[in-house]
Amino acid sequence: MNENLEDLKQQADKLDSDGSWDELIPLCTRIIDLEQEPREKASAYVKRGSAYNHRGNHDLAIADCTMAIELNSFHANAYITRGIAYDKKGDHDKAIADYTKSLELEPNNMFAYHNRGIAYINKNDHDKALEDFNKILERDPANAEIHLFCGFAYSLKGEHDKAIEDFTRALELDPNYANAYLCQGIAYIEQENFLAAFKDFKKAAECDPVLKAEVSEIYVAEQIADIYKDRAQEEGARAFELYFRLLEAISNVQKKLFYAPQQNAEVAHYTCLDTLKSLADRECFRLYNTFYMNDPEEGREFFKIMQKSGIDVRDIFYGDEAQSNPSPAFIGSFVKVAAKDPKRKDELLWWRLYGKHDGKEAAGACLIFKHEGTVFAENCGLQIGAMQQLQLKLLTSAGDTSNPGERRPPKPDLYEIVYRDKENYQELSEELNEVAESLEQIKSYISEKDDCIKDKLKQLVRDLLDAIRFLFKSHHYKEEGEVRVGQVRYYDKTKMTQDSNNIKVDKAQTPPRFYLETHENFRFSEVILGPQARGVPELIPWLKERGIKAEQSNIPYGKPYP
Repeated sequence: MNENLEDLKQQADKLDSDGSWDELIPLCTRIIDLEQEPREKASAYVKRGSAYNHRGNHDLAIADCTMAIELNSFHANAYITRGIAYDKKGDHDKAIADYTKSLELEPNNMFAYHNRGIAYINKNDHDKALEDFNKILERDPANAEIHLFCGFAYSLKGEHDKAIEDFTRALELDPNYANAYLCQGIAYIEQENFLAAFKDFKKAAECDPVLKAEVSEIYVAEQIADIYKDRAQEEGARAFELYFRLLEAISNVQKKLFYAPQQNAEVAHYTCLDTLKSLADRECFRLYNTFYMNDPEEGREFFKIMQKSGIDVRDIFYGDEAQSNPSPAFIGSFVKVAAKDPKRKDELLWWRLYGKHDGKEAAGACLIFKHEGTVFAENCGLQIGAMQQLQLKLLTSAGDTSNPGERRPPKPDLYEIVYRDKENYQELSEELNEVAESLEQIKSYISEKDDCIKDKLKQLVRDLLDAIRFLFKSHHYKEEGEVRVGQVRYYDKTKMTQDSNNIKVDKAQTPPRFYLETHENFRFSEVILGPQARGVPELIPWLKERGIKAEQSNIPYGKPYP
């Protein structure tokens, strides 16, 4: 048995090194069951807790690390792993307490200082964060990443000159550090130095193509640099400033509409059994490009709203929509399940409308997703600028943001649909008026450009507006109470069959369709099978083997929906 146990531990170490969390979790469970020595058992609990953290199961990670501490109160890594879980759950005080305890046990653990510094940032205690980051720099002054975090902390304090000093130092140590260019560009924007910001964002795009795909500001800088490649940089910087103002206005609209869910908030997605089986196997939800939406009215409500504010967005920037390329926006549609209205995840109307299988009503499945929120959601209450929120999202999110090859897709953002009718068209929010004003300025700017440049600048407007265009619908759809998971991913539109920057092509569809797979932590944990679903006795145990709670709807099914 001992030899077998040692083999299992070696396998666990290999899976941990490879990041194979789904395989690691059951293996650690076997080790915990077999191991008798308390310290070794504690280590297995910590390893499993770390895997749970990577899978987004922070409550289970906390439980495992707490058990490990009971077995071995001197296990410093148990406190660190539990601290990570607390920080991800937003309990920064408990995270800081755990990191502090780990440092009492291992005073030279730089990883604990790093994590505690991030927890202090999340708590808005930027001076304490700087103390921890500087502890690392005392031992490792050539640590470019820590200079980046120091600069970020200074940015949050509003000390942009000091922030730029640290970002510059990071770039001296690593001239290809894309995040340092990005953060330095943001600091320059806070100083209204758009020429310097424009140059830094262009460098960020050169150093990391993935950032160009994920970050709107970098995409804009790269596109404008290409449009104005034969002209003075000052001219490009002027265009960049106008488009940045539009991005800022769009960001304010997103914050206005942003659905920051409560702990363990749920959303429901009705679909067919084939999709259920496919999702259960691959465990990632697909967000399809908005170009393939069936309803021809999708996105047009936004045009009507803007027209009421005095600008004909569709005529000026979109023209003939039939010639538009696929959008950079990818969405998935859900129903919000409020605690006061749990029937939303098992309601006859939804079974009839969307829970079909092979054309038969109420024969599909309802998938329940828990949405813990994104870094942006957790910090949207901070009194900082939109660009600093972007810094926070990039630098404190899960995954290795410094390594493009290993970076995981970001968690998707969750938005409530805004339903508009004739009466409230006039009640345009301040944020929507800011969008209209920015578009008017761009309209005036491009009016005197030659047709080639004008067309490219119009396309850039379309790319940016699509981040919010599909969040508005007519009041006729209000009963749906829809929420949408959305991500934006920019790509080279001349390559219509590409499979890069995490954009994939579903060749089983006709024509083939672009889609994104969501963040690994956005997965369904519960399934309700339709009242008319077939094969339920086989499906329920099959789903439970995959750790998914499953049952069949008890709703009496009557006449087919007319």
